[in-house]
Amino acid sequence: TGIHESEGLQEIEIAMITRWTYWMILSLLAACGPSSRDSALQNYLNERFGTRSGFASDFVFVITEDGCPVCDRRFADLLRERTECMNCLFIVRAQGSSFSLNGFLEGSPNTRFDDGSFKSLGLLEGSGVILLNERRIDSIIPLRIEEIDQQLSYFATLLGSESK
Repeated sequence: TGIHESEGLQEIEIAMITRWTYWMILSLLAACGPSSRDSALQNYLNERFGTRSGFASDFVFVITEDGCPVCDRRFADLLRERTECMNCLFIVRAQGSSFSLNGFLEGSPNTRFDDGSFKSLGLLEGSGVILLNERRIDSIIPLRIEEIDQQLSYFATLLGSESK
């Protein structure tokens, strides 16, 4: 009976290894294809900015009045003079009640006003930045009152490196 038990354990180990390998292959395949949120963002950008296969943005800045009013104003103040950044897109979902929309209204090809459809994508509830890597979402950074100074400094660094 010892031989039969050993064979049974080997069969269980083989089954476990097979399942693990199958799971890893599925995970790898899922990671290689575009996620639903990548597709949703790209569809939104294609509709709003007319971007197609040559789209080469690295950053999507979302400016709203949905969060801390002081944070949103400071964020807008940082961005308003940089709307010509070549690798940046600016989505503005604001009415100008918490901060001035000057700088965003001048018709930059990189700026669009949103009708609320961006929020329905579920990527950002308020202001923040989406970092892209080869048209796929790399990181989503929502604006946070607890980290506002560090975040604004980081965003300024991003904008400074892209404007050169």
